[in-house]
Amino acid sequence: PWAERAVAAVQADGGRMTLEDLAAYEVIWDEPLAAPLGDYVVYTNPPPNNGGVALIEAYNVALASGLAEDGHLTESPAALRKALDATQLGLLAFFPAEAVAALYPGVDFSLESRLTPEYAAELWSRIEAGVIPTRWARPPSHSDDVVAIDEQGNIAAITHSINAVMWGKTAIVVDGVSIGDPGSFQQAQIAATGPGRRLPSPTETGILMRGDDAVLGFASMGSGLHQRTFQALWSVTQHGMSVDEAIDTPDFFQPRTDPATLETTFRVIAGGFPRAVLDGTGYAYEEVG
Repeated sequence: PWAERAVAAVQADGGRMTLEDLAAYEVIWDEPLAAPLGDYVVYTNPPPNNGGVALIEAYNVALASGLAEDGHLTESPAALRKALDATQLGLLAFFPAEAVAALYPGVDFSLESRLTPEYAAELWSRIEAGVIPTRWARPPSHSDDVVAIDEQGNIAAITHSINAVMWGKTAIVVDGVSIGDPGSFQQAQIAATGPGRRLPSPTETGILMRGDDAVLGFASMGSGLHQRTFQALWSVTQHGMSVDEAIDTPDFFQPRTDPATLETTFRVIAGGFPRAVLDGTGYAYEEVG
């Protein structure tokens, strides 16, 4: 009965979901991607969840850039600038393959390659040469995640978002359950994905291990999910922060790109970063209340 109401609500709003779509859905149980993050190992989701690949890619590119030697990004303009550049690569998942090949000719963007330090070093050399997905401008709302840990210390990291254009205003809600609306603004990706296949997901969910011990579970959602997950894990694995310290540390979130000029401006919460650090990047920024 709930499925019938959900389909009716989606179709009333112009969507094409059917009962057959819901009946045919099957959960993917897959082997995780595993990659070293400093003294830790992260286990995360493989494609069609692209967030895990993007997280490992950004981490390796940050290492290749020497970010770990620059101090914490809240104290060092050089570190903040490198973190901004490394996390902007997450946009490549939304570019057509031919556009990525034109931007970075000769770079192997296969899954196996994107997880390697050699790929990261090559990509960082291109970034240093000025080849970035968007051009940084120069100066002149919220969803929750759930992390459950049982008494034995096993970790389950779960993320969910209503994925609505304006949270709380445009969502389709059936009996208290929100229905995502990617069909309203991701038509190009849907067309490229094709019928019966999974739409790539940018969410980043995983478990961080040190040896045989599960250290923390993470699930990302909200404004700048890729950028903020990277920064929190970097603070834990490279700077020895606790989970609470990493979460409470100021961070940058999803940059804003001007559709007219394609210039990108990074954004931070007002009062979090020292002005000298923000100004020292040489990139335009906005402080948001």
